Amino acid sequence: MNSRLDLSPLSASERVAATDASRDDWGALVTPVPAGSPAPPSSHFKLAQATGRWTYHDASGDTLYCVFRFDLPNGRKEFLPLTLWRGAMGLRWRWKGVPDASPALRSGAACRPP
Repeated sequence: MNSRLDLSPLSASERVAATDASRDDWGALVTPVPAGSPAPPSSHFKLAQATGRWTYHDASGDTLYCVFRFDLPNGRKEFLPLTLWRGAMGLRWRWKGVPDASPALRSGAACRPP
């Protein structure tokens, strides 16, 4: 683990670069989650109901993304991130992590219970 993480706020040019880096074939990552966004799903399409959920917030308390825990039938567990994305069809939640260049990873995101 890197003990010299830069947790300083991003400059305007870094925010633009992070936005460009967070685009993929579906759209762009939306963080923090704006008011009025669709509610996140309560279950996964393959893994069913989650057994744990951690919501990550920025310094202002706004939600950035969630991580869910699923207990599998074989006794193992799986953790999946859930992020909000904007594409041609509007805002949608995806079982996809936050890109490395995202401000969420550089802003000192804190995890609090739901």
